[in-house]
Amino acid sequence: MPFWKSATDQLVHYRRRGQRGSKPPLLLIHGAGGDSTHWFGSMGPLARERLVVAVDLPGHGKSAAFSPLPATEDLLPATTELVAKLAEALGLGRFIIVGHSMGGAVAQLFARRFSDRLSGLVLVASAARFPVSEALVQGLQRDAEDLVKTFAVSCYSPLSDPLQVARWAAAQLRSDTTQLVADFKACKVFDGRAELEHIEQLTAVVSADDDLLVPPRLQRQLAAGVQRGRLFSVTRAGHFVLVEKPDVVVETCAALDAALLRGTFFEG
Repeated sequence: MPFWKSATDQLVHYRRRGQRGSKPPLLLIHGAGGDSTHWFGSMGPLARERLVVAVDLPGHGKSAAFSPLPATEDLLPATTELVAKLAEALGLGRFIIVGHSMGGAVAQLFARRFSDRLSGLVLVASAARFPVSEALVQGLQRDAEDLVKTFAVSCYSPLSDPLQVARWAAAQLRSDTTQLVADFKACKVFDGRAELEHIEQLTAVVSADDDLLVPPRLQRQLAAGVQRGRLFSVTRAGHFVLVEKPDVVVETCAALDAALLRGTFFEG
């Protein structure tokens, strides 16, 4: 399994599939408490014609945690800087960034800070402002194990098979309580609404109808707020649409590829 060590000795694990081709590489970024395994359903198909890299953010998966952990308001910016250094070290050049939930916030920050390095964005179940309640944060601090079980199941559509949902949920939030709380605190203070208009790359926003964590109205606002965005709505899926319906991620990336090839806005 490949690891990369930053100049400050931050050890980062990532998964690499496919080879360079005519299409821009993809960099996949998971959400709060998750890891790169959340992309398993889509990585194989995505890697048939291009290079695909899925990263474990610090404190997630096999990556070492930040030491010390940045302040709440600095966590996502620090993560973005590290992702930029990783992409440079891997020689990705101009690429498409694909972010789920909190990973979508990192993608937005990246687009604002490193615009010239991106060909486009795919934001999955994400928003410019997350509706994270203080009650959720406090609940995680008091009794993370029980709350995570309930919370995880709610991230899927009620129309999905319950046994499958139980399996998905059991593997969903793998980081320790300290990192999980830090993630949700960072999402709580994140507010990129005023900067959306400065994101100029073609942006695809994947929104699931049954998303209870980030309501579809916030994802519609995200797609409308960037300069060149399009909303891709998905039925019978919840916040973890990338797990429930990984083909949607593949299809959305294909739509973005087609738009980039034409050099025009999305069709349809």
